[in-house]
Amino acid sequence: MEDLGFSEQDRDALEREFQEIINELANEPALERFRLEYTKLHQAFRNAYDQERRLLRKLRDINSDILNNAGKVTNALKFSQEDSERIKLLKTELDNTYKVIEQAQLREDKLKQKIENFQAEIKHLQDLVEQGNALQSQTNKITELQTQKEDLMKERDSLQAELIKNRSETGNLIEKLKLLENEKLILDQSSQQLKKNLQEMQEKVDKDEQRRNNINEELEQLRQNYIKTKKEYEKQKEDLSKVQIELKKQTETLQKKDEDKEIEENELRKLRDQVAEVKKIHKEIMNKKEENEDIRESNEAELIKLKNEKNNARTHLNQVEKKNNNLNKKLLDLQKQRDKIIKDKEVAINSIQQLDRHVTDTKKFNEQDQQLLEELRKAHINFANHKAKSEEYNSKLNEKINVIDKEIESYEKEILSLQEEVDEREKQFVINTKKKEKFGKDAALINAKFLHSQEEIKLKDNLISEFQKKNIETDNKLKQQQHLYEEVRSDRNLYSKNLLETQDEIAVIKRRHKIVQHQIAQLKEEIDAKEVALAKEHFEHKKKDKTIEECCRILEKNRKEIEEKEETIKNYVGEISKLHFVLKDSEIKRQKLKEEYETVVSERDILGTQLIRRNDESALLYEKIKVQQETLAFGEQQYRERLSDIELLKFKISDLQRELKIKRKKAGQAPILKEKINNLQKDLVEEKLRVKALSEELENPLNPQRCKKLGGSDPDVYEMKQKIKTLQRRLIYKTEQVVEKEVLIQQKEKQILELRDIMRKQPGLEEATQISKLQEQMKAKTRQMKSLAAELNMYQAQINEYKYDIERLNKELQETNRKYLEQRRREQIQQEQQQLMEQNQQNQQQE
Repeated sequence: MEDLGFSEQDRDALEREFQEIINELANEPALERFRLEYTKLHQAFRNAYDQERRLLRKLRDINSDILNNAGKVTNALKFSQEDSERIKLLKTELDNTYKVIEQAQLREDKLKQKIENFQAEIKHLQDLVEQGNALQSQTNKITELQTQKEDLMKERDSLQAELIKNRSETGNLIEKLKLLENEKLILDQSSQQLKKNLQEMQEKVDKDEQRRNNINEELEQLRQNYIKTKKEYEKQKEDLSKVQIELKKQTETLQKKDEDKEIEENELRKLRDQVAEVKKIHKEIMNKKEENEDIRESNEAELIKLKNEKNNARTHLNQVEKKNNNLNKKLLDLQKQRDKIIKDKEVAINSIQQLDRHVTDTKKFNEQDQQLLEELRKAHINFANHKAKSEEYNSKLNEKINVIDKEIESYEKEILSLQEEVDEREKQFVINTKKKEKFGKDAALINAKFLHSQEEIKLKDNLISEFQKKNIETDNKLKQQQHLYEEVRSDRNLYSKNLLETQDEIAVIKRRHKIVQHQIAQLKEEIDAKEVALAKEHFEHKKKDKTIEECCRILEKNRKEIEEKEETIKNYVGEISKLHFVLKDSEIKRQKLKEEYETVVSERDILGTQLIRRNDESALLYEKIKVQQETLAFGEQQYRERLSDIELLKFKISDLQRELKIKRKKAGQAPILKEKINNLQKDLVEEKLRVKALSEELENPLNPQRCKKLGGSDPDVYEMKQKIKTLQRRLIYKTEQVVEKEVLIQQKEKQILELRDIMRKQPGLEEATQISKLQEQMKAKTRQMKSLAAELNMYQAQINEYKYDIERLNKELQETNRKYLEQRRREQIQQEQQQLMEQNQQNQQQE
């Protein structure tokens, strides 16, 4: 469990390293940001370490709880197994008792049948006695039958008593079974609860393991972050030295940039004048555009002139853009010239760097030689310590091996004693099983005899006297056999209990035997592993002896080389002092050039930002012009569309008014037509009545002499019917037309009402003026929005520039810090080398 996280020694070592780094960074204000981030990271590491310790404690507690619960569960499982075995035994006993009860019931049924038969014969004989027809011989039979009856009654009573006993025994056994089943249910419930608890504990353990894995992952990430920060710190030191080299390169280019700067300033002045001219033109365009918006409907010709002027302005702006592009090309050419100068400077600096490298290589060789000497000394000391430790370890191992041998002997003795006990118990078990088999055979013989006696009873029903004697004998035998059966059963129960106890003891002994064998195997494996480790250490010891001899030879060679190199170092020290003097002069010059370079860069940045602003402003003006043109064109289109809509509406209104007049005239004629229809219908009804009356008179003439024959002929009935039908059709057609016209009138009235509502809703002069005002306000707002959007884009561009400047400055600061740290480190290394040289010289002088 303790090997999972950091050890306390590792943590102490990290704390020491942290304190050392903080002390180094405390005196350097440039690296204060880095120091703060480093402290935060270390604090996070501390918190993670403390959390890991807490979780490890929790894990230990949980593991102990799991072990305790596992022990409880195993005990519960053992008890449940024992109870299940007991239940099985009791079930077998119950089955046997049920079988015995069934056999007894069968016997009872047979005896009842016999009793009923005898009772029927007795009744028959009693009837005969009453009638007085029976003979003296029959009286003897009656007495014999009465005696038989009494004997049978006694047998019945005895069998009933046995039945009652058997039933009571079965009841007791059933109650015991119920109790055992209840106990089994309770044990099952307890085992289920224990299983649930086990599952919950396992889930908790899994969760804790997941947490532990997550914490380990977080710790590894923190370690990686810590390593990364260390690497970044070292990289920053290296970058500082690179920045110092680059500063030297840039000093030479600064002089040439002053000349380029004057040329660029002249070109920028020209560009500023051109931009001012463009602004004036743009202002004139804007003023003219505002005038054109006020007098848009009346002065379309002026709009065309403005467009022409705008095109001229565009051409002028394009010319300005072309000039700007030419200037950019010139700037690129200047940058290429600057790059060439920088390359020439780098070639000169490379030659200086080669000299520095040569000096550093010589220093490194000296340092490597010194390190070799120190490593050999340390190796010699470590070897002596390791030898002492290995001797102590060997002595401890020998002691442990002796103790283990003694324990193995004691365990072997215990195993032999346990094996003897197991053998004795197995012998007892075999004897008990043999006895059990004997008693089972006796019981089987008794049962066979009992069945044979029953068969004899059936055969000798006619001979009642013999049956009674044999019955008495069989009853006695039965009692004896039952007594024997009860004794056998009690003995069997005792032997079964002894058998279960011996089986449990044998199982316990076997478990102990397995545990002891496992421990012996483990001890043997440990002894083998320790012997292998001893052999490896002995082999390594021999190897180290050989390496020491080789190191001694190398030492002698190195001493000779050191003496030769010390002479060369003295020569190099003189040259280094000269180079230091030259470096100081060059650094003074570099600082001056650096200040001049910074002023030039700041002026260049200011000019660049101004240029960008001017470009953004010109782009804004272009966008505003485009927006206003689009709004004008859109307004013209809408105005034309509205005029066409108004004309269409006027035509529709005139058409609808005409139709209204026509419909009103028709509506005025409608009541007259209705009256005509009603009159015609009345005339038709009257004529129909007349026709009916006349036809009746013709069929039944009241005064046939009154009628005289006239010349001519009346119309046929068929013709009259056809006329009536045509008149009816006309009437129906006219009524349909009337209905259609009424429907049309209703529709036209609805249309009129709708048109009135539309006319009410349509705007008047005041509303039209309000709409025009609102449209103008909308245009003004859209202009403002577009101008604001353009300004926003301009500000975003400025912000991006500032961000770029900030990032550039941060990078420069980091590079300078890195170079500064590298320079300091080099100075420290040089100081340490000088100290070592002085110590070596003092040692040589002393020798």
